[in-house]
Amino acid sequence: MGRNALGLAFLSIVCFAAGVHSDPTQRIYIAAEEIDWNYAPSGENTCKGVSFEDSGAAALWGSAGLGSTLKKAKFVAYTDDTFNTPVEIPDEEVHLGLLGPLIRGIPGDQIEVVLKNNVGIDLLLDPQGLVPLNHDNAPSPLGPVALPGETVTYTWDVPAEAAPGPEDPDTKLYLYRSVVYPEASDNAGLIGPILISRQGAPAKPEQGRDVITVMQILDENVSPFYDVNLGYHTFESLGLESEYAVEESLLKHAINGYVFCNIPGLNMTQNEQVRWHSAAMGSEGDMHNSHWHASTFLLHGNRDDQVKMFPGSTLSLDFSPREPGTWLLHCHVNDHIHAGMMALFNIAPDEGAVKAESTNGTVRKYYIAVDEVDWNYSPLGGDACETGAPQEWGDYAIPFVEVSTGHSGPRYLKAQYVEYTDDTFTTKVARSEDEEYMGILGPIIRAEVGDIIDVVFRNNLKSLDKAVSIHPHGVAYNKSAEGAYYNDGTTGSARLDDLVLPNTTVSVTWQVPETAGPGPNDPSTIGWMYHSHSDEVADPLAGLVGMIVIGRPGSMQSLNTTSAGGSSKLGTAKDVDKEVFYLFSVMNERSSFMWPLNLAAVEERDAGVAEAWLDRGRGADERTAAASAAPSIAGRKLLQEAPGPENEEPMSLLAMAEAEEVENDLMHGVNGYIYCNGPPLKLNRGDAVRFHVMAIGTQVDMHSATLAGSNFDTNGQRGPAVSLLAGSMHTSDVAVVAPAGPAVLQCRVADHIEAGMQTLILVEEEEEEEAITRSNSTATSTRVATSRVPPLSTIPANATRRPYFVQTEETRWDYVPKGRNLCGSQGPEPFNDGEALFVEQIPGETIGSKYTKALYRRYADDKFEQRFPVPVEHGILGPVIAAEVGDIIEITFKNTLDFEVNLKFDAGFVPMQYSADVNAGVAPGELVKYILAVPESAGPCASDLNTVTYGYTSSVDLVYHPYSGLVGIALVGAPGAFAGLNAAAMPSEPVPAGADKMLPLLLGVMNEGETLYLEKNAADAGVELVVEEGARRRLLQGEAEAEAEDGALGSPDFEESNLMHGINGYMFCNMPEVHVESGKVIRVASLGMGSEVDIHSVVFSGQSLLGTPQGKSPRGAVEPLMPSSAISVDLKATQPGRWLFSCTVHDHDEAGMKAVLSVDTAEEAAALAEGNSPVSSVSASVGGGRGVLALWMAAFVAIIITQLFI
Repeated sequence: MGRNALGLAFLSIVCFAAGVHSDPTQRIYIAAEEIDWNYAPSGENTCKGVSFEDSGAAALWGSAGLGSTLKKAKFVAYTDDTFNTPVEIPDEEVHLGLLGPLIRGIPGDQIEVVLKNNVGIDLLLDPQGLVPLNHDNAPSPLGPVALPGETVTYTWDVPAEAAPGPEDPDTKLYLYRSVVYPEASDNAGLIGPILISRQGAPAKPEQGRDVITVMQILDENVSPFYDVNLGYHTFESLGLESEYAVEESLLKHAINGYVFCNIPGLNMTQNEQVRWHSAAMGSEGDMHNSHWHASTFLLHGNRDDQVKMFPGSTLSLDFSPREPGTWLLHCHVNDHIHAGMMALFNIAPDEGAVKAESTNGTVRKYYIAVDEVDWNYSPLGGDACETGAPQEWGDYAIPFVEVSTGHSGPRYLKAQYVEYTDDTFTTKVARSEDEEYMGILGPIIRAEVGDIIDVVFRNNLKSLDKAVSIHPHGVAYNKSAEGAYYNDGTTGSARLDDLVLPNTTVSVTWQVPETAGPGPNDPSTIGWMYHSHSDEVADPLAGLVGMIVIGRPGSMQSLNTTSAGGSSKLGTAKDVDKEVFYLFSVMNERSSFMWPLNLAAVEERDAGVAEAWLDRGRGADERTAAASAAPSIAGRKLLQEAPGPENEEPMSLLAMAEAEEVENDLMHGVNGYIYCNGPPLKLNRGDAVRFHVMAIGTQVDMHSATLAGSNFDTNGQRGPAVSLLAGSMHTSDVAVVAPAGPAVLQCRVADHIEAGMQTLILVEEEEEEEAITRSNSTATSTRVATSRVPPLSTIPANATRRPYFVQTEETRWDYVPKGRNLCGSQGPEPFNDGEALFVEQIPGETIGSKYTKALYRRYADDKFEQRFPVPVEHGILGPVIAAEVGDIIEITFKNTLDFEVNLKFDAGFVPMQYSADVNAGVAPGELVKYILAVPESAGPCASDLNTVTYGYTSSVDLVYHPYSGLVGIALVGAPGAFAGLNAAAMPSEPVPAGADKMLPLLLGVMNEGETLYLEKNAADAGVELVVEEGARRRLLQGEAEAEAEDGALGSPDFEESNLMHGINGYMFCNMPEVHVESGKVIRVASLGMGSEVDIHSVVFSGQSLLGTPQGKSPRGAVEPLMPSSAISVDLKATQPGRWLFSCTVHDHDEAGMKAVLSVDTAEEAAALAEGNSPVSSVSASVGGGRGVLALWMAAFVAIIITQLFI
């Protein structure tokens, strides 16, 4: 979107309701106004308590370049329609900062917002979760567009569905924003909060406090004020290194518009009822993991101290402020920590509070040291994922494992938490054979609610003068046991734990109150991360990560062994067979504090100083001396500037950027191993296993953890994957129902598959004696009993069989078959320059909108002559495969392509004895039959609807085949969910009980540069591919491979032009409209796929999301998706009209990931059912259109905007 093409504006909103309304209609006056905004009004890096000039790289985002004060826009509340007197902001709302005025309401309210647009772009308010009423018959059902200088009125109803659920706090957060140019208006600052209370309650609850924080990378590069802010400056005149540095400095990683802990007013009292509302907005970089130190909260009955958020996410937390003091709130993503997405919140002591700490609980004592380790990410020397035995490396692995000039291969010096037997730190606690899979992870710390954890902690680092710490999540602690270094007002002994120097030992005590244990909807044990926080970025990447497991009282086995402190050690939870622990991380070795030593050792080897890499025979002092004497100036400089207590941020922005660009030092590991090189975990078929999974790292650390043949029960919801962001921790129960053999646990993000983020689990058949012992066990257990694990040889006589006939076909596909942008309110529009890059062919440079793809297609029978009818809006999706728990799915599958493929579900179905091999490729022309049992472990959990959504694809190549188009959706229902449907010929839209319509959605950035048809598509478009050596490229000839570089093809825009941001393979509302009658319920089954850019938040304008039949609240007005994650949600169609549904990620919205939902009146629905056109035309009523009078006013508006920016 052009910087000058936008002026600036956005809506504003505020609500003054402090009590129960006698009149349910509120009128609020809001103006969108230009302001001078200071991101860091203190002029300091308040997180550290020092000036930006003394903060190293932090200065780039704080004071460098254009500085911290920039022209922005804000929604401002006024007292009346004269817009002369601003409403005074109460003290409890000062922390809202750049956010617009807070609007409050309760179900049944009608809110009128009078908006005055004093900025230079059109505005059209969209209130998330509320129902807009269009009294003026404006082209958009959202209401009238406010042109610059205009005043318009919006009317919003508060539906019952918007109220908090039974497990929510007393208020629930939504956002309001403009949707004409969302990227411009959001980055300008035009976002505001809405809080809805329960029916019959005061709009502002009498007890407790509401706190609202919105995390957003405010991109001043695409703000309407960019030209005004930059003026005539260049990077040289701003004192920066490059234009890239200018761009980076204008990415303001803010919380409510503040950076580096400058946000004011985050004050509360110990044990006060706090409703903390957290949200995110922005683009692909806005993957946020909000983490609070020293306090925890409940979210839908689940205990946590961090939440992951994507653009559009809104979460309302029942927050527990536990310990008095000044504490850190921050995004756990490393890039965002560096750039200042942090805040300080203050908890005042409650003098009358009963001390929550346990004083007589069982003491669990641990002796843990930080040791240096020589680490090998691939000790087997080959890819072991297929059989467990190492195979020759593929060319995709070479950058990570090959020893070459300037690169150490897979071996690095790292740091690790190691357990010892006592405080002499001479004898290590040996790991058992069953624990070897844990790799780089530190020891597991276990305790139950009411216990006390004592950790004697020592820094054994020898090669660097580097301070480290041990910082726990979840448990309670005071300032002398936090293990985190920041400006919290403490001094002296309270800081000894923050920076533990080499050869130093400290003792810390952590309490385990109820707020550290499982919530009411959690399993019996939950996992918390611990890591070093002396340097939150460099320390975990060096390897300093471990896990704490906290159980309910009496929930964990007591081992016969005792710790040195005299207390018995705790083991696995009693209600599962095993608890296992996995860390997913792209370990950027160049950001590890060990990097100076690794760099110096490699350069020493390259210079011939040493015969072998990092001589293992040397002592620590010799290694340090050798590193210091290395011939590289850069190596010596980095060694001198190694992160430590006196020098925490040594590298400049550009040095960090360059470090992150070196792909071969980004080790995509699971527990520190790549390509299944770690010791495999062994499980028995029939086991109930509790997986504690976590992630650390940067923006690329968005992971979808999947286990072949199994599903995850996470927070009471079943799914094929556990979604993780940097800093995430999740506890999931898994029923092992797959046949015996190797199963790969991996991240399903496409880039991470190729880079080796995989580990092996060996499933073994349970011995008969063990099965008998298990079945005779009287212990209370939530595990899957062996009787509920489907047998492999026999099909129950009463099982319902659901047959499907599916064929793969080569198809010519058009992402925009109408050839126009159909999202505008005035009808079809030509594509602007940015949109045209993706869909219009540039001769000799780009392919355009038409590509050859491979698709799954359903037929009526095994003759494969008659296509089964499928709604056209399903697009490239394969047929919806639906079945109930206990059913047998029979798929007759034929491959008509000229390369091997298969059809494999992510659903944990169990292949029966006579089924085709679900892992094997199906050769061209071959026909096979899959016979799959649907186990209980694939069906809905307690917090699910009566169906669960899964995906299926070809597992022959999990990167190229999904991008080529081989993707489909499966629905698994509870028994009776599909009652009344013909099992022998399930409809193409299987509507479950409780819904009126079923809608499958695939959201993905289809990378046509990573398909098997790239060469063909380029040739068809007349684009000549420029071949470079060294990159992986698979061609159509089965196993044949050639060397080709996907990037240097045609033009610099070629790669971008092949990123097709689609919904079901359609872009820019070219997907045929989805029709539903007003008042009806749609079961939306959404699936994500793709790579690191594929974070998706789907928002349905003007509609209401429903909770589950169990009364649980919906997960939010926006549902997050990541690759291979899937979600079922019920949507209630409300107001008639043509409404947009889209991904709220800015880049994806701009690139066309949007479609139209047409909500019809009863009369219109009847006419459509009869095959006639609707009685009243709604074709020109699309939410998010270009605005009233936009066509004939275009020239006039252009003149105004031009004048604004001259």
